[in-house]
Amino acid sequence: MTMSHKINQTRRFVILTSALTLIIACGDENETPDTSVSTDPNIPSVYIVSPEPPVMPSEEPVMPSEEPPVMPSEEPVMPSEEPPVMPDTGCIANLLSGDLVITEIMANPEGADANNEWFEIYNTTTTELNLEGLQVHVASQAQTSEKMYVFSSTMTIKPNQYLVVGNTDATPLPVHIDYSYGNALGMLRNSDALIELRCTETAIVDVFSYATTVEGKSTQLDGAMSPDAIANDNPNNHCTSITMYDTTNHGTPQAANESCEQHN
Repeated sequence: MTMSHKINQTRRFVILTSALTLIIACGDENETPDTSVSTDPNIPSVYIVSPEPPVMPSEEPVMPSEEPPVMPSEEPVMPSEEPPVMPDTGCIANLLSGDLVITEIMANPEGADANNEWFEIYNTTTTELNLEGLQVHVASQAQTSEKMYVFSSTMTIKPNQYLVVGNTDATPLPVHIDYSYGNALGMLRNSDALIELRCTETAIVDVFSYATTVEGKSTQLDGAMSPDAIANDNPNNHCTSITMYDTTNHGTPQAANESCEQHN
């Protein structure tokens, strides 16, 4: 065998050995491939290129964004509460039924009625009463043709005392009149009538009804009785006065009434 022939065999052996090394390197991913370059000028250089690692999909799934649930308000919406409307007592003194009693009425004076009509009120309590806000209603007994007056200024009545209210516009007032309602009530009815005291439309303090009158004489509650809001509801407890208080008219304004037995 010639020298040239031996050299060629050696080259083929080196090439096969290099190729085998490359195959083994590529088949084992856990081994580091040989990237060295042969220094033998007679052996062609073989470069081992490391493959790029594959791109793996992300292992964390993309979750949809979750908005926090809208929780209902823990504080219930309460309906607005209007302050309760308190009933208007009307009377400054907050009068009760029977605190005042109508004891006498002059509805049919002798001559002209203007400036000469009046009625009398009695305070049955032990307290001085302010009459401001007190309503006076006059009407038929069926409560038709009603008119009303309200005490708009301070007027007091002492305990167990009488107060006379009239339609006079005289200044000063006549001596038997304590307070004037002017012409607010018109002329008092001479028959089929009532006078009513109220603190409101429904809070009645007293009522005095009369069927007829006698000209020039007052109609009064029997003076033998203590003034009482129930007693004056009975017409049998009424009588006409025989005591004169001026030159033509009879009555006992601002004083206790006569006993009806005196008329017999």
